[in-house]
Amino acid sequence: NNIIAKKTDVTKFDASVFKNISKKDIVVIVRDTTIDTLYQKELQRIDTTYQSIFVSIGILPQKSISSTILYSPVEDELTAKYLAQAIYGGIEVNGKLPGQANVTLPKTRLSYDIPEMANLDSQKLQKIDSIVYDAIRKGAFPGCQIFIAKNGIVVWDKSYGWHTYSKQTTVKHYDVYDLASVTKIMATTLATMKMYEQHKLDLDKPIGKYFKDTHIEYTRIKPDTIIQIDTLNIKKDSTWEDFIKDKDTTWLNDTLLQVVDTLYFKSTPKNNIFKVTPRQLLMHKSGILPVLPILRYMLIPKGMLKNIKSYYKDQKFLDLLASVRDAMRNKYYSAGYIEDSAEIKVAKGMYLKNNYFDTLWEETKALPVSSKKNYIYSDVNMILLQMTIDTINNYSIDRYVRNNFYKPLGLRYTNFLPLKYYKKTSIIPTENDKYWRRQLLQGYVHDPSAAILGGVAGNAGLFSNAEGLGIIGQMLLNGGTYGGKRFLKEKTIREFTATQPDSYRGLGFDKWAKKQIIAPSASPNTFGHTGFTGTCVWIDPDNQIVFVFLSNRVHPSAKNWRINRLKVRQKIHEVVYEAMINEGK
Repeated sequence: NNIIAKKTDVTKFDASVFKNISKKDIVVIVRDTTIDTLYQKELQRIDTTYQSIFVSIGILPQKSISSTILYSPVEDELTAKYLAQAIYGGIEVNGKLPGQANVTLPKTRLSYDIPEMANLDSQKLQKIDSIVYDAIRKGAFPGCQIFIAKNGIVVWDKSYGWHTYSKQTTVKHYDVYDLASVTKIMATTLATMKMYEQHKLDLDKPIGKYFKDTHIEYTRIKPDTIIQIDTLNIKKDSTWEDFIKDKDTTWLNDTLLQVVDTLYFKSTPKNNIFKVTPRQLLMHKSGILPVLPILRYMLIPKGMLKNIKSYYKDQKFLDLLASVRDAMRNKYYSAGYIEDSAEIKVAKGMYLKNNYFDTLWEETKALPVSSKKNYIYSDVNMILLQMTIDTINNYSIDRYVRNNFYKPLGLRYTNFLPLKYYKKTSIIPTENDKYWRRQLLQGYVHDPSAAILGGVAGNAGLFSNAEGLGIIGQMLLNGGTYGGKRFLKEKTIREFTATQPDSYRGLGFDKWAKKQIIAPSASPNTFGHTGFTGTCVWIDPDNQIVFVFLSNRVHPSAKNWRINRLKVRQKIHEVVYEAMINEGK
């Protein structure tokens, strides 16, 4: 059954190979009339040896079986669907067969059913299709996945379009997308919540408490001065001096050129990254300069830009740019893995040399920190929080969240470093990076900061299908339980998802706001996050809704913002609220 296959690996066994089944396996036997005479002895042995569920279709068992028995007098597609959900806790079962003990299988997981079972109007939900097809036709993205659950029932789990605009590969349920900043809540914040519960991480103690090396080499920057790095669109913007003023963006693609502006900023040991707290990092109120010092490894040096205004449109400039870019690449990167020399894989055929990775950390430690703790959304905050978590555990965050959340939740398609776990053909490509990495990014994280950190970072790097994120969302709605297991305390979830003082955000989680990419009708208590690649997850506890939207709107270029201009995610999310029946809507 496809529903079972979504939850776990399924292997079909004949009675002759039952003996090869390990004792840790949960054995599900489908009984029919042929089994009674041919396999009865083996079934009795399995019944007493393994954790078993017997599914009896068309005929009741002739002998007493101590394991749980699910019985259906008929065999059809609908019956198979509900039997599969009963086995995995999607629906509650409570009953008794003749000569057997009473069976109670509680609902512990999401179920799959028609929208009306969740008080949603099926006809109104069909509007989602037209919104998506219109967006694909207008080039907002080549394809997407949408997952919607309400009241613990999955009413929409659908894939649309293609991997790319070439339309050669359709999007499938098992394909994984680059989540971008959704990683912040589906990995870093989850890990923080768990470690907070385990008393491994104090939200209000400086992170320096957890690091052995807190020495900062301030001679690496000029006294009281830091270079703030920004970007310039050389094809469209001729007034580049005005363009860079007061900018804080660091996104790059083939049409962007690195320029520099000097920002005067007092950098002293009185304020440094090790004196901020996890709570300040989660709220984006750390005061840390929101730019990871990575751009020297990506773009041309400052000295080469002195005469840019006079000839940046000439072929001479383009030739210069290409030669300097090649020289920079050879300086910082190796084309292959070299043990103890070049080990951090940034992309295919591109390994950052270890000595520059060490330098990056020294420069990160010296990032200036303002005494004013105003809200500034920053990837640096979540990266430092992830580094703190890694330091405490003495291993990487990808392993921590996989062992504590993804594997026990049964998420087979949610992981960092997707090329380790999935075929490349199942990974949705993002941007065709013509400038820095010079390749179509497929299986390598799109975000530059996460890429230069090796693909595992607190701000980005997680890949998943929509259903995987939906299950995490439902676990949070359930108060921290799923599949009969507790992952987080209800109190912890309330604390992290509550709107924080002097902020519109939660701890790590974004919240409902007019400027957000969210349905206008979503409840004020809705929490979640959006991602640069064209993704979002919103969880509404008041209406018991989990909404997941995944796309690769950055393919083939990150300059494509049609998804925002068309308000695709907001419109689809709003349809869910329009479809609500008899719930005050």
